[in-house]
Amino acid sequence: MKLGRPADAETKLDGLLREQPCDGEAARSLAELRLARGSDDERTQDLARRAVAFGGGAEAKALLERATSHTPAPAGEPRGADKTG
Repeated sequence: MKLGRPADAETKLDGLLREQPCDGEAARSLAELRLARGSDDERTQDLARRAVAFGGGAEAKALLERATSHTPAPAGEPRGADKTG
């Protein structure tokens, strides 16, 4: 991610989760990447659920809410923010 290659990061995280399916941090990171590119499908929702189940805390719960709402908030903007000023 730091190198600006989110597709590579997704591939690596997916591989990590195949080896370590209980890695909540990897599940959260992959779900966040998928949401950032607009993918709020069942796989993304499953990753968010996995993040919550394996110790993701409040961040993972907020991620799950975004993933299941089908309307991801833009980066840096809380969901439901008033856009009129």
